[in-house]
Amino acid sequence: MSERRSQKSQRNRRLKRQPKLRRVDALATPIPSTVVPRVVARRRRRNRQPFKFPTASVMGALASPRWVSLGILLLCLYTLNFVGSQTDYYFTKIPVQGVFSITPDEIVTTSGLAGQHVFAVDPEVAAEKIAATPGVLGASVSVTWPNQVSIEIKEDQPVAIWEQQGVPYWVNQSGALFPARINVPGLLRIHTDYPDAILGTMSENEAAEIEGEIGLFDVGAVPEELIESAFLLKKLSPNGQELNRLAYQPGQGLSFEDERGWDVYLGVGVDMSQKLAVYNALVDELASQGLTPLYIDVSNPAKPFYRVNEGAEQS
Repeated sequence: MSERRSQKSQRNRRLKRQPKLRRVDALATPIPSTVVPRVVARRRRRNRQPFKFPTASVMGALASPRWVSLGILLLCLYTLNFVGSQTDYYFTKIPVQGVFSITPDEIVTTSGLAGQHVFAVDPEVAAEKIAATPGVLGASVSVTWPNQVSIEIKEDQPVAIWEQQGVPYWVNQSGALFPARINVPGLLRIHTDYPDAILGTMSENEAAEIEGEIGLFDVGAVPEELIESAFLLKKLSPNGQELNRLAYQPGQGLSFEDERGWDVYLGVGVDMSQKLAVYNALVDELASQGLTPLYIDVSNPAKPFYRVNEGAEQS
């Protein structure tokens, strides 16, 4: 009997309705905090090492020659790129001082400085180019950071005009010829119709001497004796005439046309006063005889000669 009851109760227990299973989220289950004893916490704080920045290691790496060289290289590249790309380091305005007949544009063009970078120019080379210009005695070029440049030149001053077959040249005090760029009134003018009167007649020694002093223009030079004679003749000016125009002929030297209508040949030399004295005496003598000369030659004051209208040459 008891066995039956036991079996029946077991069946009823098995047949009893079980509650539905619920899903339990394990993450939602709070984790109980662990309480650290104070002694352990103090020990941990005591054993904890504070963070220290590796200053010595960093400074050692930065002080390495390789890193220093790399830093200098990068700095130089940056500086070059910055300076090369900025327009403030290019020459845009170039003042020229000391010009008389040469235009500033010609000087600037000859120098080659226009539009150049401040690091790309050599002032000495530019000055040498300018000094090689015909008519320039010397030049100086000064450059100031960042883009300031100035040119100062010394021009050769003309004392006379040499006109050969209608082409004028300036003559300086030493007799060298250089281009006549502008009209300068009042200069003594000497003209010749002979193509080989002066140009190319200098000896090599004379050319080297003039070139070393003033810079030789390639057309040649006028002998200093001829220039001195011309100025002496102008100063003595017979009968108060204004001798601003003389003629030159190889073999006969200087000549001029008298205001009264005849030619006068005087040659060259420092004895112009003696020649003019002989000339004035001849003119007075011919005038007393009622004769009008066609020309008078006193290039040799000891043996002057002349020709009158009758066509006879007399001496």
